[in-house]
Amino acid sequence: CVCVSLLYYELKVIFFQGVAPPMRKEVWPFLLGLYRFDSTGEQRRELWHMRHKEYWDINTQRGQNAGGRGLDAMVIQQVEKDVVRTDRSNPYYKGDENQPHVDMLKNILLNYLIHNGDVSYSQGMTDLLAPVLVSLNDEAEAFWCFTSLVESSAFFKPARNHVSVDKQLEPLRMLIKLLLPWFFRYLEETEGGLTLMFCHRWLLVCLKREFREEDAVSIWEVCWSEYETKAFHLFLCIAIMAIYGSKAIEKNMNINELMVFFSTLSCTMPKDLILAQARGYLFQFRRSPEVHCSLYPLMDRSFWDLKESPHLGCELCRGRRPCERLQMMERNDVDATREYMC
Repeated sequence: CVCVSLLYYELKVIFFQGVAPPMRKEVWPFLLGLYRFDSTGEQRRELWHMRHKEYWDINTQRGQNAGGRGLDAMVIQQVEKDVVRTDRSNPYYKGDENQPHVDMLKNILLNYLIHNGDVSYSQGMTDLLAPVLVSLNDEAEAFWCFTSLVESSAFFKPARNHVSVDKQLEPLRMLIKLLLPWFFRYLEETEGGLTLMFCHRWLLVCLKREFREEDAVSIWEVCWSEYETKAFHLFLCIAIMAIYGSKAIEKNMNINELMVFFSTLSCTMPKDLILAQARGYLFQFRRSPEVHCSLYPLMDRSFWDLKESPHLGCELCRGRRPCERLQMMERNDVDATREYMC
């Protein structure tokens, strides 16, 4: 009980303050699922030795092209192109003297694709990996943390577990309707507005390109804490729309103009303001009298069991009887939740 309370307090601190940069190497492996929070030092050392060996075995396998499982030449070429233009302003990757770090990026990505043959390469992967490697500065450790990060993102699901982009965006649409009804009406009246094309990039690389690099990393830590919600990134999206949406309405932008408008804000968004507003919208959500049942995965099951939690319902529900979708999510809580994670 004391350990659980301490963990909750520590995650709360991360949610409101982030992680001090010197502590990231120690803290991130916990936040990214490499280590369990209740593990002992001895257990972590054993796991690390096992993971370290497993990673370099994967690396050897790739080098030997074992079993004919080599990567497509076009994929290798694309990875090589992407790593040399990812975060090159960061001192860790900048200049010829840091070419070994760029090579580590490439090795991790290629080894990941060998190890996860049913996952296709996406250019967004380099954006996720680069800051992880900077903070951990260890190829094998960065590989396993990156693996966990990719597996928690709905945008990198293997084909056999494909979840359409539209389904991934469904809870965001419902959040807009609940928390920003004025902006939802505008999107509804704009041709293609509810496709939310303008925020696909936000979700693909967890808002990395919307903020300065250090600010984006701090925002990731807030999301990884999963304090009070497993989908804080969606509330960040709500905050961005709340701050900038009125200008889009004032200019009566169509969907293409909306995409260009938000693209021009890249690397300029105010981190502290958006975080504060996102926390406010999370507070508002938790106290809503009723929410759409597609929003069930955003919170832990224990939250919905509270007497003061919002009533869940949709057009298919009758009274307080849950619809088939809600029953499915309640039966398969973990898998249903993962579809919406960043």
